Amino acid sequence: MGLMRSLQAGITGLRNHQLFMDVVGNNIANVNTVGFKVGRVTFSEMFAQTIRGTTQPVASAGGTNPIQVGLGMAVGTIDTIHTMGSLETTGQGTDLAIQGDGFFVLDDAGKRVYTRAGVFQFNADGVLTMPSNGLKVQGFLATPDGEIDPAAGITDIQIPGSLKLPASATNQITFNGNLNAKLEPTGSILKSGGVYAIEQLADDSDMSGMLTVDGTGKTSILNSMNPNNTSITITDGAANTFTYKYVESDASTTNNAFNSLDDLITEINNDFGAAGANSLTASLNASGQIVFTDISGAANNITIDGTDPILKAAFKSLEGDINAAATNTAQFAHIATATDLLENLINDNGVSLGLAGGDTISIDGNVGGTAVTTGTLAVVGGTTTYGDYLSQIEATLGLTNDSGVEINPEDGGLVINGDGGVIYELSDLNIVAVDGLGVSRTQFDTLFDATPGNYLESQEAKDATQSATVTVYDSLGNDFDLTLVFTKDVQSPNRWLWD
Repeated sequence: MGLMRSLQAGITGLRNHQLFMDVVGNNIANVNTVGFKVGRVTFSEMFAQTIRGTTQPVASAGGTNPIQVGLGMAVGTIDTIHTMGSLETTGQGTDLAIQGDGFFVLDDAGKRVYTRAGVFQFNADGVLTMPSNGLKVQGFLATPDGEIDPAAGITDIQIPGSLKLPASATNQITFNGNLNAKLEPTGSILKSGGVYAIEQLADDSDMSGMLTVDGTGKTSILNSMNPNNTSITITDGAANTFTYKYVESDASTTNNAFNSLDDLITEINNDFGAAGANSLTASLNASGQIVFTDISGAANNITIDGTDPILKAAFKSLEGDINAAATNTAQFAHIATATDLLENLINDNGVSLGLAGGDTISIDGNVGGTAVTTGTLAVVGGTTTYGDYLSQIEATLGLTNDSGVEINPEDGGLVINGDGGVIYELSDLNIVAVDGLGVSRTQFDTLFDATPGNYLESQEAKDATQSATVTVYDSLGNDFDLTLVFTKDVQSPNRWLWD
């Protein structure tokens, strides 16, 4: 009996795996069959034969498990896997495929049958059929206007060879999509030439980046000042020599270090003044020059040395007899800031802009092609600052962005940031100044008037736009590409305009 069970179990395995091989063979045979869905075999275990049953636990012994012998296996299911296959291009216009779920509906003498195989052709009557069996494809027919009415029900798909659809012009376009809400318009950015301010006592400006102007009008920039390495050495001709080192910041007045002209003057006076060598004093005049004054009564000859050639050259004019006429350095000017007085401003050629109390500055220009109302600024001596000038430009142009009119940190020039969009484009900016008698301040005008090249446009005003192209047809059937441009409304950011 045991031998018969083992043979029976083996036979079920052979028989059912033969069926599995039949299904696999069928899958392989239909590898090129249009619309074929692969088959899959699953197996299940047959009921086992119980030789001995179970026993439950008792007080003196535990329970026992059953003794069972398996009788083999059986075929559980043969499933059809409806996963979509790959699409192929056949070159036949009536070969169709369904992407995703669904079936083609065919008419078989009044009965509906379904298939995934889309091998169709039109017969002599213009009816779309499956040529292998003649079944007619069912669907919805369009009205003469090209509309599909689902309520009309499905019927044979018939397109007679004599059917003609007259050309009609496109009368409605429907499309949808998302416009990029993060797009923002850009505004004009205009930059003027450099502006510096003559260094004044208590300005305490970092000497790095300063403009120097010597007695011949030659200008240089202190652009190689190296903290803790750049130094200048002064000898008073009476065997007193002191070296001063440039540092990034200096809070002490007795450490022979400096960051600004104020620092350096203090250190020089500590060493050479009455409390020190008692040979000379240093001061800063209104022209931004350090002036040496003899306090010893002796004919001392000053000598200068330094590690930075530009700084050394700026102090070179101090050399020689301290009682001679030339006892001052070159002129020093820092990059202009908002707090600098207008009358202290010079251009990057070291020439004064010539402004003084009683002058009037006039500001004109176009915003979006429309002339602005002229703005004016009255210069009050000792009071009106570069920042006041910037504010008046901003008010005249009606700028509302956060940047407005700024000072270029690299050279002190104007940076005028226009509002975003073409309707706020800045152009023809013209800023001029006259004195109390109406005479032009030529150097100021040369820097800020409408002369071409005075303002570099580093950024052009542009709208935030996106475009879409669709194909439309005229009454003769000719196709045309229609491009629609969507422009973000700068005055109402949640609205887009199109043309």
